[in-house]
Amino acid sequence: MIRTAAARRLVRPGPKQAPGASLGAMGRARALHVHAHTLSSPTPASLKSHLDSLPLTWASSEGLLFSFSTSLPAASIAPLLDILAAHPNAVGSFHLSARQVPEVSVATFTPEQGEAPVQSWHLSETGRAPPAVGKWQRPGAEKYVEDDAGDAIGSLEDRLKDGGWDGLWKAQGESVKIDIRNPKCVRTLIALTDATPAPTLAALDALPEATKLGYVATPTPFLTGYPFTLFHGRKVLQTGAVGLAIPKPADVDVEYGVEPFGAPTKVKAARGNLLLTIEGPNPNPTATLIAALHVRDKGKATGLTKDESFWLQIQDPKTSDVRVVHILSGDPSRGALSLDTEIPLVPGQDVQFMCRTGAIPLPEPLGGALRFVALPRTDEVTETAREAQPHAADGFLVASEGGFICSPSRLPTAVITVAGAAGTAGW
Repeated sequence: MIRTAAARRLVRPGPKQAPGASLGAMGRARALHVHAHTLSSPTPASLKSHLDSLPLTWASSEGLLFSFSTSLPAASIAPLLDILAAHPNAVGSFHLSARQVPEVSVATFTPEQGEAPVQSWHLSETGRAPPAVGKWQRPGAEKYVEDDAGDAIGSLEDRLKDGGWDGLWKAQGESVKIDIRNPKCVRTLIALTDATPAPTLAALDALPEATKLGYVATPTPFLTGYPFTLFHGRKVLQTGAVGLAIPKPADVDVEYGVEPFGAPTKVKAARGNLLLTIEGPNPNPTATLIAALHVRDKGKATGLTKDESFWLQIQDPKTSDVRVVHILSGDPSRGALSLDTEIPLVPGQDVQFMCRTGAIPLPEPLGGALRFVALPRTDEVTETAREAQPHAADGFLVASEGGFICSPSRLPTAVITVAGAAGTAGW
């Protein structure tokens, strides 16, 4: 189930959850034991004491997921890592603390006896970095197959003939596979990735029956000396992804925290991430968006500015699941809207303009569940609050400016970057 916090939604309502109830208690009978907690101001002694207090022996659990906040003192990371990395199937990385406190989030996974095992995995492949221009160009930078695609006479036409614009839109090159045993038994994949996760997303999509969860790790150049720091047991990776493969499907819920404005419509024509025309009296998407803003703001002068962000909710008419993507720019004369998505738009999809009407709430962990939160990007440095005593909260909570993954099975895996959005998963 995916919620947009909208009064008018394109999404099928799911089962209601009682306040304070664990998401893992909803739905199917539980056959996976999950213990998830967020420890504030942890010390090695408090972390060890907490792990030893779990109902099941944490060292005998089949999978361990952990994440350090970048607000932890650098000197405390190695002693904490020594404890967690001792687990044979431990994976972890770094996140931002939404509450601006030093913390470590930990979750253990133990299937019932006779169930398929939990497995850890890693990928070293990373995606294309953002384009470098001007003085930021790096000589000898890595070239990609796509860079020369279409240069030869007639090659562009051949590519279009083979797969149309959708085929041209897809990245080329060798496919990446997650190395796990019995992949058909996997029903949930957890992934912690670097900032360019295209190969990881493609590898996750190669297992369509699995629900995908995870987040984009926070950069760590001033903390560990690496651009990103990903842990697979005692092995440290600077790029790619690490994760867990779990035999039980997770219940997932995404709240975007944005509201609809204007009338819902459908995609009439699109090309890649460009929304070209929509159905309705005015097929111009940008002009329709501006007209909806005039109605919302009761005739005040308005337009597409950098002071306010807008999003587009997209739903395939064949499913009940939706995604919300950022509107990057629009051209009123030509009409096209550019969207922050690597999943091509398709004619016939239901679309709805969205905006935020209030402040982003402070996220809290949810008992027994994993919770991932997308934070707004900022250049400001916030002061870390320090709690006097170590404290454990029920639920695994991480936040990232790079966004998070929370995709139900059979849907393309995407990174959700809507600031304030929260993805929750439980078993």
